[in-house]
Amino acid sequence: MRGSGRNHTTNGHGISTMIICSIPPRLKGETEYTIQLLNSLSLFEEISLIDVLTFKMKIGTRQDDRQIFPNQKIRIRRVLSSAPVARFFNGFIASFVIVRRHVDVVHLINPFDRNDYGGALGEGLIPFLITTKLLKLPVVISIHTPYLHSDIRNRIKLKIHNKLLSHLLEILIESTLHFMFMLSSKLLLVSSENKDMKLFERFKNDYNISDNKLSFEEHPYLKADVYEREPLYLTSHIANEYALCFGFLREEKGFHLAIQAWHLAQKDLKQLQLLIVGPVGNEDGEKYLKYLQNLVLELDLSQSVIIVPRLLPAEELKWLCVNSKFIILPYINIQGPSGTAMDARLSGVPIVATDIPVLRNQLADTDVIWTKATSNDLSKAILQANDLNKLRKNPLSNQFKNGIMKTSEAILKIYESSIGDQ
Repeated sequence: MRGSGRNHTTNGHGISTMIICSIPPRLKGETEYTIQLLNSLSLFEEISLIDVLTFKMKIGTRQDDRQIFPNQKIRIRRVLSSAPVARFFNGFIASFVIVRRHVDVVHLINPFDRNDYGGALGEGLIPFLITTKLLKLPVVISIHTPYLHSDIRNRIKLKIHNKLLSHLLEILIESTLHFMFMLSSKLLLVSSENKDMKLFERFKNDYNISDNKLSFEEHPYLKADVYEREPLYLTSHIANEYALCFGFLREEKGFHLAIQAWHLAQKDLKQLQLLIVGPVGNEDGEKYLKYLQNLVLELDLSQSVIIVPRLLPAEELKWLCVNSKFIILPYINIQGPSGTAMDARLSGVPIVATDIPVLRNQLADTDVIWTKATSNDLSKAILQANDLNKLRKNPLSNQFKNGIMKTSEAILKIYESSIGDQ
């Protein structure tokens, strides 16, 4: 494949890049997007080699990685540690690799990974960036805007009750961010919708980033097509059609509202069942699970509400989403983007969702029945969804693939301009 007739090479053999990102063995959500992006980049003749630095493999094998990344240009190096104490040394490990590999450009994907600043490099990010500066090596940082929706400052700030320590930490993190953006050569924001241009402008102003350094690329930030597999051990217990609630069992996710709403609407739902699937996570999750189980008994819903407290593989979860009658997102309050909302968006079935800012952002261009976060309002929305037919199945798969290629071409141009600026 050739990108728009470009003939740029750095050494007669094409561009050699090192991409640093999070690719855990259990693949889901934004990780799927990253995998598809890397595979897409490897198709360009202008790129000769892609070294991928990521976390060590706790489960799985090298053969698993080779199945995920079939192109021989891509070399997966699982040398980074995800352990909090060891994360500082990730920067030195990455520095050692780039010195040995003699790469032309470094690309950091989503350096704000979950609630951490630094992403795959963790606290070793700044030492690594200083090394790239000393080597005069261009660094490209791409950020997917769902990580910015609730503001970078709030996403990365740790929960510390002491106000003085919290304030000092915020100053430290803000200084780190400014330093990181100063040391980078190019920045790319990838968005699912054009309205994020406002976020783009705010981001540029907050961190004083010049126009020639920061780019914006619009494309549907969606999970790649995942093979579907029916969870027979689970579906054998589902007697009828079902509506689906899924995600970590936490009070802020509002699963209790869904159960209460189901009780209010039950007489009009006939044989429809409510399936709640998700892992417990921690001690608070255990308490919340017991509360939900007691609520089901108290409301006499044992035959119509099924709770499965476990984390399902991505392919089984997708099967449940696609084959549900509708999906309920009864969230009361969540911080940051929701992988659950992304899965629901791709399912092709009606969605009932509480009207909170995070869900509004992620489901802005999706058919949704919006409702207030009360059991009474939610029950009305459930009855409305029950009267609908499935809207579509995998509606955006072609748009996703086209968007991936479009973003890949933009990244290749950024590689070339970054190298040319050195």
